[in-house]
Amino acid sequence: GTEAPEQLRLGIEFFGMTALCDVIIIGRGGGSAEDLWAFNDEELARAIAACPIPVISAVGHESDFTICDFVADKRAPTPSAAAELAVPDRYELLSHIGMLGMRLQNAVTGRLTRERRYLEQLSSAVVFRRPDRMLDGFRMRLSEREARLERVTEKKLDALRSCLAKTSARMEALNPLAVLSRGYAAVSKQNQTVSRAACVAEGDRLQIRFTDGVVNAVATTMEGADQDAEENTNL
Repeated sequence: GTEAPEQLRLGIEFFGMTALCDVIIIGRGGGSAEDLWAFNDEELARAIAACPIPVISAVGHESDFTICDFVADKRAPTPSAAAELAVPDRYELLSHIGMLGMRLQNAVTGRLTRERRYLEQLSSAVVFRRPDRMLDGFRMRLSEREARLERVTEKKLDALRSCLAKTSARMEALNPLAVLSRGYAAVSKQNQTVSRAACVAEGDRLQIRFTDGVVNAVATTMEGADQDAEENTNL
């Protein structure tokens, strides 16, 4: 009837508050959709979901579904199946526990056997029986890499020496002192290089740099120099 959802909700809440049982079965035998509609009530569904005691829903036959089935802790296809779930056979439980114990024991034994075999393989490895062989291999690879490093370093140094020699030769060719050593002189006036006679006036103080030192001089006119050269030629 119309009061069924409220009565069912109150029953669920009563057992949830009093804790008078270990499990609650909410169920009904088969019927029409109207007969089972009370188990689709929202307030009832919320009460089942909030109940601290496990709830088994067994409403209608196996093909029937209600909202209670989806919020309960367990769904049973029929009320009789719900009773079997709530009170399982003791001997079946003991048999199932015994089977689980054997599976657990076999799993532990198998794991121990695999780990023991793996440990034996490790203990028989060369690295544990003859660690000096592994060290010899490391020493050999280290020596090879050291020799390779020396070759690469020497090759790099040879290339740097060759580059340095070429650069030194170019710098020596551009060294003004090297030119002066062949009998040439560098003339400057007031720390400015004089490269042409037209840049010198009579009475200018000149500095003449030779390869071994500097000589100070006073310039004469070019005409006077030409006359002296002509007189020397006539003599």
